[in-house]
Amino acid sequence: MRRTEVAASVTSAGMTAAASLILPELRLKRAARPLTGRWQHVPVEPRGTAQLGISFRPLQATALGLDPEAALRALLAYPFQLIRLSAYWNRMEPGPGRFMPGELDRQLDAAERAGKQVIVCVGAVKSFGYPEFFVPQHHLEPPLREGALVTPDEHRRLLRAGTEFIARVVERYRDRDAIIAWQVEHEAVDPLGMEHSWRLSEAFVRGEVEAVRGADPVRPVLMNGFLPTSTPVRLQQWWRTRDQGDSLSVARRHADIVGIDYYPRHVSAARAGQRRAADPVPGRQQDPAAAAQAGTPAGLGRRGRAAGHDRRRAG
Repeated sequence: MRRTEVAASVTSAGMTAAASLILPELRLKRAARPLTGRWQHVPVEPRGTAQLGISFRPLQATALGLDPEAALRALLAYPFQLIRLSAYWNRMEPGPGRFMPGELDRQLDAAERAGKQVIVCVGAVKSFGYPEFFVPQHHLEPPLREGALVTPDEHRRLLRAGTEFIARVVERYRDRDAIIAWQVEHEAVDPLGMEHSWRLSEAFVRGEVEAVRGADPVRPVLMNGFLPTSTPVRLQQWWRTRDQGDSLSVARRHADIVGIDYYPRHVSAARAGQRRAADPVPGRQQDPAAAAQAGTPAGLGRRGRAAGHDRRRAG
């Protein structure tokens, strides 16, 4: 057999093996499901000692036609223990030399009155809630180049402004007993969904973590990451972050608490009322328990959001 035939045979075998892994996890289904009240009768396992919580996104509340402060008050009446709030940089610093913390002040006041424990995401570049990118426009010179790593060397001004904002937020709120942790970035070094292909470098994020620890050496730092649960998504995640590891890898190196963003199904395309989704095959997906055994401590909360176990004791 000639060399080219051998190479073609090996390539064909590799593609067949890859297809055998991926195709069983792809399903084509209708995009719509009939709305029913069935969810009201689904049995829910008692939480036991687990603490449950929510993440509050004021922009989403506004998009739904709700008053964010009224929506927050209504949510806080429910019997959960934790709430995650965010210091959205471009909302708190809408222009050069301006600092407007009133919205977050009021959210924290409401959470404290309701007796909740609070995790504050200080960003600075990314935070939870679409569009997940909250840098003020006056700090985007030079702009973030698509396909590139955002490093301290190329974006010194952005890192300096970001760490100054982080320190200012932490110093403002560190005397509030309700706050139990600071979150740095959101899925820190992963690409920003499908909208942007730039990524923060590990060195950039490390500088932000140091800013938090400098302003508050007592409370733990939380960082989160996305946990792929199907082979196609896992391969895509590995390929896009292969140079420095994904956000879970970086969180394990720099955070005290590792949070897992867990989505059991991923819709990759939609067309003509149909959607293509990747569903994990039983026995093949990486679940949160396996991640914990591998060294990523995580305790899943509702809606797949997780806050894990504190790995550092203060004082």
